[in-house]
Amino acid sequence: MYEPVTYEELRIAIERKSKIDAETSGQLAERVLNYFGYNSEMIDNALTPEDRGMFYFLEEFQIISSRYEEETLFTGRPWRVFYWTLDKDKILKIIGAPVEKADSEYGVYEGLPDNVWVRQSA
Repeated sequence: MYEPVTYEELRIAIERKSKIDAETSGQLAERVLNYFGYNSEMIDNALTPEDRGMFYFLEEFQIISSRYEEETLFTGRPWRVFYWTLDKDKILKIIGAPVEKADSEYGVYEGLPDNVWVRQSA
């Protein structure tokens, strides 16, 4: 399950990588998250030309990434569909926060404190 990137995580990542002040990085984070919402990926067609430039700017700092798929239209002409991706693990690494491991089937239990596993006698 995808855990969405929070405003604060994105703001800090932008501030650290681009060296922009907190207020401006907060405005950028808000604009980016308005496009992504709770998703990790979005289609490029939704962007305005100005915001596309902002996305390329953030891609240079590896805060977001892009990819494309090539489709064939009914006419036989190739068509590229571009996507933008927010990678929460990369963002957490940028801000120095611990990255949760989803490898374990029982990963949900790994974060519990040790005293949870001690049985109290009556």
